[in-house]
Amino acid sequence: TVLTTILTIFAIVPDLGWGPAQAATEPEVPDLCTDDVYLDPDGVPLQDSDGTQLSRHCTWTDEDAPVWADQVCCEFGPDSVSCTPTNTNGECTAIQVKRWCDFAEYDGAQVECLQPFPSACNSGVCGELPVGTQPEEGSAPLCCYPGGCYELEFDEYCGGLFQWCDSPFTNGDGTVGCAD
Repeated sequence: TVLTTILTIFAIVPDLGWGPAQAATEPEVPDLCTDDVYLDPDGVPLQDSDGTQLSRHCTWTDEDAPVWADQVCCEFGPDSVSCTPTNTNGECTAIQVKRWCDFAEYDGAQVECLQPFPSACNSGVCGELPVGTQPEEGSAPLCCYPGGCYELEFDEYCGGLFQWCDSPFTNGDGTVGCAD
């Protein structure tokens, strides 16, 4: 019959856009914190024993980072990135590229995407500040093993775990401690 012939033709002809519209799927947006990471001299991502890598564009912070879980619009410079929220339609300007951030702080103008690290103190690495030792200024991620930690070097593998320390100090043997 004619109807069978027509149905057979449409069954074997590729989709010409005449049928019901299929839901458009938006391409996956690259993650600002995980898609561009520090590399060792051989071009291999620097990571700890759990596979956590160090973001080049997200600010390193403690595990209490505020959740953002949304897209941002970013402008990349040679050594920096500047991000803003997407507009009300979820779009960016022509000079921006869309990226994803799981954690971020927003100051009303700029979005600062964050890479949180687990607390060294919560994992039992922290202790009393040794007598005569002063904590170093600033917080930092450390590479920690059960016996101690050391400062991150951007050209070597961390066989321990990246952990956050608010009050690092240097021991006499060169290892780094984290004060409670």
